[in-house]
Amino acid sequence: MHFRNHNDFPFSTFLLRVTNSVSKHKKELKQLYTILFILAFSGIQAQNNYFEEWYSAEKEDIPQNSIKSIAPDKHVFLWMSTENGLLRFDGRKFKVYNSSNTNLKSNRFAYISGNIENDSLTVHTAHHLDSFIINQRTI
Repeated sequence: MHFRNHNDFPFSTFLLRVTNSVSKHKKELKQLYTILFILAFSGIQAQNNYFEEWYSAEKEDIPQNSIKSIAPDKHVFLWMSTENGLLRFDGRKFKVYNSSNTNLKSNRFAYISGNIENDSLTVHTAHHLDSFIINQRTI
């Protein structure tokens, strides 16, 4: 297809239609730009619904930094096995279970297994000296 002059070119027609459309909707565009400007500079931020804390053995929050196994329970606690005790985390603080506060023979925990829905997690110590069931939020 060959055009004789630029007026025959379809792009000119397209630009003319867009320009006419913009002038018809100038008020709506101005309102839209105003709203976008207000939203962009109004300082709207997402809510910070989280809590951040660093726990370590150096601060004596936990008995050891090396976690061997992690499992949630039915009551939304996180259970973690370490080589120096079993930890129960409630989202803010830890409770430590070891030979000083239970009748365990060993503090070296290997892994956690079981069924979360039935509230029955089994914790095994290294060399299988002890095995016990976590239920009702305790051992």
